[in-house]
Amino acid sequence: MSYGTIQPYLDSRKHLKLQTGHTVTVIALHGQRIQISCSVVNLTSSGSYLEFREKDGDIAKQPVINRVYTSKSNTMAVYSQIVKDADWFNCKWKTTDSYPIHKLCHDTEAKTINGAIQSMDLAEESHRFCTFSIVVPLDQHVQISCSVVSLASGCGLKFHEERGWMNEAGLISTRPIIDRNYTSKGNKMVIQADSFDNKRCRFDCTWKTTTTPTYRLCFDKRAKSPNGTIQPLDDAGMDGPRFCPFTITAARTDQLIRISCSVVKLTTVLSSLRFYDGRDAGANVIAYPPIANKVYTSKGNTLVVFSWKFDDDWFDCEWATVQASS
Repeated sequence: MSYGTIQPYLDSRKHLKLQTGHTVTVIALHGQRIQISCSVVNLTSSGSYLEFREKDGDIAKQPVINRVYTSKSNTMAVYSQIVKDADWFNCKWKTTDSYPIHKLCHDTEAKTINGAIQSMDLAEESHRFCTFSIVVPLDQHVQISCSVVSLASGCGLKFHEERGWMNEAGLISTRPIIDRNYTSKGNKMVIQADSFDNKRCRFDCTWKTTTTPTYRLCFDKRAKSPNGTIQPLDDAGMDGPRFCPFTITAARTDQLIRISCSVVKLTTVLSSLRFYDGRDAGANVIAYPPIANKVYTSKGNTLVVFSWKFDDDWFDCEWATVQASS
């Protein structure tokens, strides 16, 4: 890894030398990218500026203090101009092997198995409607999670399947939660943002691929796949909670269902999650409620998941079929 610092030039007596249209170009090894962050950006004088650019456009026209900016290629240019002694900036850069970074409204599609999508950095407020598509190999699914979701009034961020944007079938999330995983049912996911600008609406999300399909309770009713994940349907904007069953059936009668939940967040009093053995929902309770990271196994080849979910409560459960002991 290489690294360095970029500041305005000081002469031998440590006096600031005013600069007009100065450029520093950082070039990393092929396959690497450059990350840069500034601990100080004090450019109050008219005519002073600091900008980060790359071959196909701007990275940041007005860098925000302590925000990390990443190039999409192995080259980044830092443009600056200092017209008064009071102006100053201090930026540190390093090279990284990280995935490519895309900017919404600037980029429209990615076909990589991992990457990041961020809100575009704009010098002024700019209200736009933009979409970004992620396409992965046919036998894989897109799994996305956001480390930053800051949405002021009037901003929107949604995740959809390739089709069905305006109906429940295509909905993945209408209000992504920080650090929560969202997974497409197919090999494509569409990100939609409305009324985004740099100052009021920000997000930073990364994606990877998975071979495990994800089902959404209340939309999906049953599954016969040998493994999978079940999560609640993102019901933002819908009236009231729902009580929904989901049936998992193994392909053979001598197979069992083994299920475990990495997340069980049921803080609302009336929210619930239950696992039943077999199709008789009232007879054989396996878990009520399940404990996070505990493994539960059916006695037969069918397991039923029941949920009654309120507000932002959430669960994320994964199952696999196993051979019954002889």
